[in-house]
Amino acid sequence: MSYIPYSAFDPIFFLHHTNVDRIFAMWQALYPQSWVQPQTAALSSYTTSSGEIQDSVTALTPFFASGDGAFWTSDTVRDHTRFGYTYAELGSGPNVSRRARARANVRKAINRLYGSSSTASLFMKEKNARGLNGGRSKNTGKQRAGQPTDIATLTRSAVFAGDRYREWIVNIRVRKQALTEPFSVHLFLGDVPKDTQKWAFAKNHVGMMGVFASDDVSGMSMGRLDVSGTIPLTTALVNKVQARDLASLEPQDVEKYLNGKLCRRVLGVSGKVYDAATVRGLEMNVVSSVVKAPSTEEELPEWGRMVRHFRLW
Repeated sequence: MSYIPYSAFDPIFFLHHTNVDRIFAMWQALYPQSWVQPQTAALSSYTTSSGEIQDSVTALTPFFASGDGAFWTSDTVRDHTRFGYTYAELGSGPNVSRRARARANVRKAINRLYGSSSTASLFMKEKNARGLNGGRSKNTGKQRAGQPTDIATLTRSAVFAGDRYREWIVNIRVRKQALTEPFSVHLFLGDVPKDTQKWAFAKNHVGMMGVFASDDVSGMSMGRLDVSGTIPLTTALVNKVQARDLASLEPQDVEKYLNGKLCRRVLGVSGKVYDAATVRGLEMNVVSSVVKAPSTEEELPEWGRMVRHFRLW
C-alpha cells in the first residue's frame, strides 16, 4: 500500500480503510465529543499547501458532495449512517450508540473481539472463576516444593495489585524513508534466530512494526516524515512470570530483565538485515503505565500516566 498512485486499486486497500472506519465509528460511540483537531498539513497536494491549517471544515477533495461542486468535509461525514450503512457493534448507529446502554454494548464487543488475550482480561476471568467456583480457582499448575501450585494464583499475585497491573510497551519512531525499501522492526526476548523467515514464528518473538517506505511520489515528498508505532510487551512478560523466569511486572524486575534479554532487529522486505544503529531516526523507548483492569465485559481498561524507563539501543 506504500505505492500511493496504485494502492487504491487493490481490494485490500478498501478492506483496510473500511476497518479503520469501523474502529473509528466504535471510538465515536464511546467518545462522541472527540473530533478533528486543527493541525498543519505535513504534505502538499493538488489542493493543499504544506503548512496550511486543516480542520473539520477543510474540503475532502476530490470527493464531491453535490452537483454544484461542494466537497464533503469531516463535519458533514461525521455520522457515517448518512451513507446508508453501519456496523454490527454499533446497532442502529451513532444516535443510539451515544446512550449509556449502547456504549456499554460497544465496550462489551471490544472486550470480546480484542480483549480475550490481554493481561487485563486475566483479572476479569479470575474474578469470574472465583465466583463460579465458590472462591476457588482451578488448579492448572504443577506442584513445586515451597511454591504455590496454582499458576492462576501465582500470576495474579505477581502481576496484579488489587485490580491494577502494569502494561509495558516499546514506543518506536523512525524516518519513513529511512531505508530504500519497506522494512520492519522486530523485538525478541533472547537469542534471535539466524533464519529471518522464522523470525515471526519464533517462540521468543515479541512483535514487530512495519514501515511502508517507497520512492517519493511526485508532489508528495515523504523523505522528511517520521512514523511511529508501538510493540506491546506485557503478554510476553506475563508468560515469563508464569514460567517463573520473571518475578513480577514491577519496574525493579522488568527493567533488569529487559536490559538483559530484549533484542531489536531491522529487516528489509528484500530479506536484508540492517544494523539498527544505522537506520535514520530510529528511536525506541521502553515505557509503562499502571492500568486498572475491568471487572466486567461492559468496562474497558483505564490507563494511567505513561512512564519512560529507558531507551533501547
